[in-house]
Amino acid sequence: MKNGEIDHAYWQTLKKDLHNIEQVIIEKPAHGILTLCQALAHKRHGHKYNKHQAGKWAKANLPQEFHILVDNALVELAGKYEKIMWDSQDLLDFAKYVLNELDILGEF
Repeated sequence: MKNGEIDHAYWQTLKKDLHNIEQVIIEKPAHGILTLCQALAHKRHGHKYNKHQAGKWAKANLPQEFHILVDNALVELAGKYEKIMWDSQDLLDFAKYVLNELDILGEF
């Protein structure tokens, strides 16, 4: 497989992880945010990033308005937990944006 090509088996696994993403992102925000970042990096460029790498990729490729969510998710992932006050609407807006970018918004 060439760089930039989608691994269809991996993509199907990612899609399964996205099935309940609107619930997951509320219950486990960092996990949900970074899973969405992994899916988008793979769909756009064929990257198979871990969650940390996907977050770094997202900071370089997503609109500025989402950077604080990604930053907070990376802080939590690194175990540098601070009392992060997640805003449910911001989380759902991020999920909707990424699902729309993935062209799978209506599938779930």
